[in-house]
Amino acid sequence: MQPLVNWLATVRSDFICNIYPYFTYINSNGQITLQFGRLESGSVTDSNNGKIYTNLLAQRLDAVYAALGRLGQGNMRVVVGEIGWPTSGGTATDTDNARIHNQNLVNVARGGTPLKPNWRIQTYIFAMFDENQKAASLQKSWGLYNPSNFQAKYTINFGNSQTLSNRITQGMRLSSGQFVESKNQVYKLIMQADCNLVLDRIGVGPLWASNTAGYASDGYVELQSDGNAVVYGGGVARWASNTLGRNDGAHRIDVQDDGNIVMYNEANQAIWATNTAGNRIIQGMRLSSGQFVMSKNQVYKLIMHADCKLVLYHIGVRPLWTSHTNGSASDGHLHMQSDGNAVVKIGGVSRWTSGTGGRNDGTHRLDVQDDGNLVMYNEANQAIWATNTAGSRITQGSRLSSGQFVMSKNRVYKFIMQADCNLVLDHIGVGPVWTSNTYGLAPDGYMELQSDGNAVLYGGLVARWASHTFGRNDGAHWIDVQDDGNTVMYNEANEAIWATNTAGR
Repeated sequence: MQPLVNWLATVRSDFICNIYPYFTYINSNGQITLQFGRLESGSVTDSNNGKIYTNLLAQRLDAVYAALGRLGQGNMRVVVGEIGWPTSGGTATDTDNARIHNQNLVNVARGGTPLKPNWRIQTYIFAMFDENQKAASLQKSWGLYNPSNFQAKYTINFGNSQTLSNRITQGMRLSSGQFVESKNQVYKLIMQADCNLVLDRIGVGPLWASNTAGYASDGYVELQSDGNAVVYGGGVARWASNTLGRNDGAHRIDVQDDGNIVMYNEANQAIWATNTAGNRIIQGMRLSSGQFVMSKNQVYKLIMHADCKLVLYHIGVRPLWTSHTNGSASDGHLHMQSDGNAVVKIGGVSRWTSGTGGRNDGTHRLDVQDDGNLVMYNEANQAIWATNTAGSRITQGSRLSSGQFVMSKNRVYKFIMQADCNLVLDHIGVGPVWTSNTYGLAPDGYMELQSDGNAVLYGGLVARWASHTFGRNDGAHWIDVQDDGNTVMYNEANEAIWATNTAGR
């Protein structure tokens, strides 16, 4: 071997060898797992070099590199001339195992090995077509294509060196620097070099992270064959979606155009999500000049104007709210700070603030809601600040917290949840025309139109007032603050089922 290796070095040739993880796996007497053999997942520490191996190809390659090093040719590159997985004729031979192995091969080949981390793996898949003239059945079925009809036996996402469309399928892996991107090219899910998996709104900032920064330099995320998405660092699982063992078919992860990352099962049911749809601003994010977030129904828009003014619009109708921060600086922006305070800064100076910093109630977020209200919530989903620009309607599942209100379209009547726990319908400039008579019962009152169709006012977690409109089996309910001064609950057939009976007052 020494003369051959020396001659290859003299002619500056690579060392070419065939590596078949399949044969190593089936001949290991159970010492090697199927997942490790399919280059899918695992953690094996080499007792000689102390390196951690997550797949069988990297381990076999480094064995060759180590042998070449002992022969004095540690800088000779190794090329894998043949590698593959059969689809029939032996143990664990089917299209699913072959697809997972070869998809993981594509992903693994974009990186290096623990001994040669900066050398990308060069490899060739065996084979293009099944070779049905061979004698042994196991030897016939290594092809990617069927020679009789030229159809692919399964699909592999080759992608490019970084971007892998907007979808991660089972068996796929994102290594350091790789990402998937929404189709509208606004959102990017990237596996950073610091081992952190991050969803980024391009040009704005991070929306979500696995919070695994700094654990290792060899981090990657993999959507495993068991349906679980796992971030590994140093061969150890650092984060997981906890979606394994569901028996609901193949899973996939989509980076959606609305900024949400969602895992779907085979029935297209969402089973996990980052809950970052594009109507939301979370801590750490900023809106710079010209940037905006929109309500999910695409009716309301919060935009940072070039004149440094933050404005909430009812699109095509009128502005609903403004920060009144006109300026001429080019760096005006809204920053949702780590202390929970939303701040408009111009030239580095704070010009407007939500006054919600230092509350010690967890992370804060701003939502542009479908009702036209811009609301800041704490970690317990309690409203702690709002523009109070909701339309005239309250829909099922909506809540009015202390200080929040809805107004009639003519801006004459206001239905408000007061800080004293009293729900009041106010004729603006005239006085209250209806009240729930729950004044002073608790400091934390709120009114919710529940999923059962009942409007209930809670104070101190106790129901203090209700509309008694539940259990009617008449579809979704909603409450409308009308221009005539009447506040009415309607069912799905637009029939009035409850009212304050205050028309004309």
